[in-house]
Amino acid sequence: MDLANFLDKFEYVRLANQSDNQNILNFYSSLDMKNSSNEVCYDRSPDFFKYLKHSSLNYYVFLLLNKNEQICGVGTILLRSCYINGIEKTICYLGDLRVSSLKMTVLWRRFYAELISDFLKISEFQKVSFNYTAILNDNIHAQKALLNKKNSFKYTEILEYEMINILRPFSIRAIKHIDESEVLNDELAAFYTENLRYSQLAPTYTSFHSEIRNLKNIRFLSVRDKNNNIIASTYLWSPYESKKIIIKKFSIGIKLFYLFSKIFYKSPKLKFELRPLYF
Repeated sequence: MDLANFLDKFEYVRLANQSDNQNILNFYSSLDMKNSSNEVCYDRSPDFFKYLKHSSLNYYVFLLLNKNEQICGVGTILLRSCYINGIEKTICYLGDLRVSSLKMTVLWRRFYAELISDFLKISEFQKVSFNYTAILNDNIHAQKALLNKKNSFKYTEILEYEMINILRPFSIRAIKHIDESEVLNDELAAFYTENLRYSQLAPTYTSFHSEIRNLKNIRFLSVRDKNNNIIASTYLWSPYESKKIIIKKFSIGIKLFYLFSKIFYKSPKLKFELRPLYF
């Protein structure tokens, strides 16, 4: 069966399309991501779908609806070609889950359980090796929505990773053996082609090349050895045109850091848009 046939079983779930954009944005902005010390708002205007295209052109957005056809939940699926233990696999990333109430969370769990049970029977997903998602350690709401003891699904930790925030500007040019480029030249292309397979969940080179073509103001940073050979590389890009980040609440530690750092450089303000670089 295809995905449309599967969704026929659920009166309260359907796939989103571009005409749903504004309603999704309104719903998404009403629910902030919270943990014990910080509160973050992601603004995906003017086009909710644009940020998804940075990771994959093969994606699905599910809408959870109430009896009045109003959006009460959003979830996305991205299909990507990645390396797992050095082997190319088609994998599925489950993300952007937002649900408005406990009642709608129960409906989402019911839908999600059947989706996973029938996943490989759905033609669009038959080549998928496994599904994965990422959850903040202290994002309790997301963990409860996903890790329900009533279902029989087994979750295995692939890896634990840490988001690194660079809190102040620095000069790349002041560091020896690091250079930068605004284009994916032949030397960089050869390095990524050879080495992407050694990073868990890294995209295949074809996927990687497709993704970076959609990014603007990209900068490649490379570390070289004494013989001028590239030994490590990453790239910086800004999601600002497709996802804006607004901090509504800082932890005490972050507040103190920025309180004392103001004498050296400009610090971000609460409820103002940030323009970070991703790498």
